[in-house]
This record gives sequence, C-alpha cells and structure tokens, in this order.
Amino acid sequence: MIHRATAIPITIVDGFLESPQVLLDIAQETSFVEDTNYPGARSDCLSNIDYYLYDQIVSGILRLYTSAPVLDYRATATLQKVSSKYGGGWVHRDPGLFTAITYLNSTDSPDGGTSLYKIKETLKGNEYHKKFEEMEVLKRGILASKRRVDSGEYKKYGVLNNEMYDEVLKVPGAFNRLVCFDGHLLHAAGSYDREGPEERLTLVIFFHAVVLEGGSLLPLDRLRRLSA
Repeated sequence: MIHRATAIPITIVDGFLESPQVLLDIAQETSFVEDTNYPGARSDCLSNIDYYLYDQIVSGILRLYTSAPVLDYRATATLQKVSSKYGGGWVHRDPGLFTAITYLNSTDSPDGGTSLYKIKETLKGNEYHKKFEEMEVLKRGILASKRRVDSGEYKKYGVLNNEMYDEVLKVPGAFNRLVCFDGHLLHAAGSYDREGPEERLTLVIFFHAVVLEGGSLLPLDRLRRLSA
C-alpha cells in the first residue's frame, strides 16, 4: 500500500503569470500592513482588490491538479513585502490544504526562494515540541516590537530556530516562478537580502478548502484512494 501525507505534489512552474506586471502595478498602488504573525507587511486579500484577477490566478493553480470543474474554493491571496533586516525566514508550517508562492522581484535570487525541511534526527518527541513552542513565543514577541526587529533579534533567533532542521529541498527565487506545496510541510523563506533597496516581493496564497464536481480528489488523495 502506498501512503502519502500530502494532498498535492510539490510543484514548480516557471513563467506562471501571463501578465505579472499587473501584480507589480497593484503592489505599487496598494497599502501594506505589518502584523505580529509574520515578517514584513502584507496587502489586503487580492479578492478585495481585483476579484477577477484573484479568481484567474487561484483557478489557474487548481487547474494544475485537476480537470474536474471546481464547485467552490476558499483561498487567501496577499502580496507580501519583506526587507533585508529580517535576515531570512523561520522554519514553520502553514494552515490549510496547501500554499502557493509566486516570486515577483525583477532580479532572480538563488538564495531568496523557499526551502523545505525535516526535523533533525537528534531532536526527538517532546524535546523538539518544547523547543518549537519556545521559539514560536520568542518570534511573536520580537515581531510585536519594531525595535527588536530593527536591532537584528529576528535575524539572530531565526538562525537558532532553523538549526533544529535539515534542508531537504531548495527552490531558488526567480521572477514569475510559482511553487506549490502542502502547508503542513516544514518550510521557510530563504534570504530576504536583495540587490539595492528592493524588498522581497511575493504573492502568497493559502488554500483552505477545495470542492470539486463529483467528489473528485486532489492528486495525492486520489493516489491514496487508488492504492488502498
């Protein structure tokens, strides 16, 4: 019997958006808000800015995985800007079915994409969970204080957090590249450093639910059903 823990395979598509400039224009015109849950700042959901564009992009991603008509979906799509002062991403998991990230910087960044991780073999059970919770509390405390971010604490403790993991796959950042993966997989953004004053700019989509006609399944759920 074949077992898979995920609903979709890890997917990379170069040249994903037909007209990426539309998103770049939105990024110039819309406002971004900082939050204590993540580094940098995010826009309002794209569905509230341009619903037609939002539906086009979300539906396009779903067509990568199924030819069945999509009856309904729930997805949050926001533009995200992160400056180099954050250093790089902290390894974490996302809620929902899967995550889709499109890189929108004009210059490619081999170290500025997204990496997937696994817990180090030396960290077992409760030891890992205790340390993970301690680091999450620390991260939220740092993000709640602009002074602590500006002092470099986010970058410093991010390095310590990521020492709990081994990198298993690295997706380099490239303009208009899409990467999709199940959010429960451990992952982190790479370096936020860019050439010049440019911030790391991405479109981040969290898929929370997908309903397909006839009860059709996403690819790896379908594989499990066929292999059972």
